[in-house]
Amino acid sequence: MHGIEPWAYLRDLFHLLPDWPQNRALQLAPAYWKQTLEHSEAQRRLDNNSLRRALLAFVR
Repeated sequence: MHGIEPWAYLRDLFHLLPDWPQNRALQLAPAYWKQTLEHSEAQRRLDNNSLRRALLAFVR
């Protein structure tokens, strides 16, 4: 519905969620996901996650 790949969204959401500020939780909703990923903070958090890097390397 929002033009995002569901499994990639869930994978990245679960990596961001533990450290994401509660007052910005709406940014993690599917409707705002593409905008959130454009921010350097979200990209930095995802890039620094070693489990995510391992999963991406495994899938490729």
